[in-house]
Amino acid sequence: HILRQSGSTAAVEGFTVTFTPTTMYDLTVADVHDFFVGPGRVLAHNCDIPGAPRVGSALKHDANHAFSDIVDNYAKYASKFTLRPGVTLYQIEGFLNGASGRFEWIVDNGEVTHRFFVPGGVVNGVPITP
Repeated sequence: HILRQSGSTAAVEGFTVTFTPTTMYDLTVADVHDFFVGPGRVLAHNCDIPGAPRVGSALKHDANHAFSDIVDNYAKYASKFTLRPGVTLYQIEGFLNGASGRFEWIVDNGEVTHRFFVPGGVVNGVPITP
């Protein structure tokens, strides 16, 4: 769930990634990390994944690793699981090229070491396993 300015919540039920040219804007507000956006006045905040250095499998370019960087912005809404101290798994359900599944990232001490779409996957706290 995400928080609205009114204090009520809205559910994120998933999202769809499409590869259609669209004008996008990135909003940066000096010294402010949380703000309300859109007609629903939904709380938005920065996420550690966009802009973090990628290493290991996060650099692969096959169909399930190389999804659009735009998807990284949704990691802030993902379920988070501590795999070990300093290592966090992020998982969120969504769609990639018409297939339902789960996007996931592993951040290890500030570096994205894993970035993957699991076809048919659900949020389960276990990397790669659907």
